[in-house]
Order: sequence, then C-alpha cells, then structure tokens
Amino acid sequence: MNLNSEIKVFSYDAGGANLTMAYAYYMHEKGYIVKCYPKGPALKIFKKHISFLIDENENTFKKDDIVIIGTSGIHSDYEIEKLIEAKKLGIKVKCFLDSILNLDIRFSINNKFIDRKYLPDIIYYDNKVELINEDIKQRIQFHENLYLKYIKEIFYVKKLKTSNNLILENRGKYALFLSEYIYELYGNKFGFTEYDCIINLLDAISNVHLDITLFIKFHPAEDMKKFDEILKEYPFVKIYKDEFDIHEVLYNSKIVFGIDSSVFKESLLLNKQTYSLQIDAKERINVIKNVEILETKAQLETILRKTYEK
Repeated sequence: MNLNSEIKVFSYDAGGANLTMAYAYYMHEKGYIVKCYPKGPALKIFKKHISFLIDENENTFKKDDIVIIGTSGIHSDYEIEKLIEAKKLGIKVKCFLDSILNLDIRFSINNKFIDRKYLPDIIYYDNKVELINEDIKQRIQFHENLYLKYIKEIFYVKKLKTSNNLILENRGKYALFLSEYIYELYGNKFGFTEYDCIINLLDAISNVHLDITLFIKFHPAEDMKKFDEILKEYPFVKIYKDEFDIHEVLYNSKIVFGIDSSVFKESLLLNKQTYSLQIDAKERINVIKNVEILETKAQLETILRKTYEK
C-alpha cells in the first residue's frame, strides 16, 4: 500500500464500527493518511476513540484511494452505497465483518443482494467460515481482530475511566444483559427473541431470591423503551437501563448475559462469566468459543446461585 494513498473508512453499525475504527487507528499509527466518515451509531464510537481522524468534509473518491467499510444489516445501506460507488470507479474496497450472520442482508441494498461485481475485493473475518454464499466465501480472508487488540493494548490500559455514578455505585455486583434486535431480524425463527430472554432472566432473578441488580445495555439501533411493559411486571427487581458506555458497563459488571452479541469477545477478554440465553430454542444460534449456551431456566438459576450465593 502506498503511503501517499488515502485510506477512507465508512461505517454505520456498531459492530462493524469497532473493527473499522481500530483498523483506522493502527493504520494512522503506521503513518498512513486516514480519513473517516462514520454515521449513525458508528459516529459515537469514532468520536470517542479517534475523533481526530473524522473528516467533516464531504468525501470525493480518488483513483488511488483505499476504501474500508463495515456492514450494517437492516438499519442502513450507507456502507453498501459507498462500496458500489467506489467499485464503479475501479477503487479497491476492503470490508470488515463483525459477524457472518445475515450476510445476504449485510450485502444488500434496497433489500436486494448486490451484483457480484460490486462485492468487496477482500472481506476480513477473524474466525472459520462455513456454509455461506460462494461469492462471499471466495473473498474472505482471516484477519486478526484489531478491535480486541486495541482495547486490550490501548483502551483499557490507558484510556478507560468510569464516570457513570450508577455503575460506580454498583461496581462489581451487577448482572449485565446485552440486548439485541433478534425479533426484527428473525421474528421467531429460533423459538425465542430478546423479549423472551429478558423475561427468563427476570424470572430467574426472582426465583433465586438473592440480591441481584440488573443492568440492561441496549444495542445502539434498539429503542430503549422496548422492554418497559415487561419491566413493570418486576418492581421487586432492581433494574437500571440507560445509554451506558459499553466499556464502562461491561468492565464493571459481575456476570454477562446476551444472545450472540459482538461484545461477547470483549467480555471474554475481560475474563467475565459470559452466557448466551437460548432457553427453549427450537434452533440454536452458534456463539463464539467459551461462551456457554443456557438452554433451560434451571441452568440459568443455577448459574445465578453459584455467582451470588458466595
């Protein structure tokens, strides 16, 4: 790669934003010219970590640019629009995948899978890939997860400072639920949704009769009021939901629950007890190694007792 080439980074969704942000950081550290154009949830991530690389001017592609994108699923076509624009100009495009779920949606525009000539030249992923679109599979290359490298080497060592008072007051004590918009993506394909998960978790907390505080961290694309009617049914459980900083709320938690969150990798890096709630599933969602899948309420209650009876 020519040091005089400009690396241009386009990102929208949070999962892809973490990876593209870290790539931008390390390429800048190597001396490359890096310009970032984040939107949506990605904008907050880039502002927090590499605000100095955000270009406030409107982008104009040049022939020797190197284009970097993430993917965003159902909430935005932003990266795919930039992908197609760059490919039409003959510019090389590299894509970072945070997950291989829903690839047909990730590489679609206006709900239609893009023509193969517009697919990225290289698609980076940090794990083994099977049973996916052949055109995509041919382009996939293994790449170290630079986001995990960044948070381990740079962020948690030098930058993280917990400022949220609720987190500070409950530090090291609370259970954390990482919500995801499973219902929007899949309906009831798996036999459960995020709504079932929060109900099962709250039922389990109620059943074990222990002093357990629950923090809920929503995906940036979710409506934070989506569980409000459910939460009203559990006035005896201490529950906090807010736009918590993901690093602060994760770092200070005691135990972590979710479904298939990209944050699981960071949770394991911090040696947190990490569990995927798939109770009464009719089809299992595969999660990363070392995240235990809980398939029954009894398993969940056992974990809570072991964690909080000490």
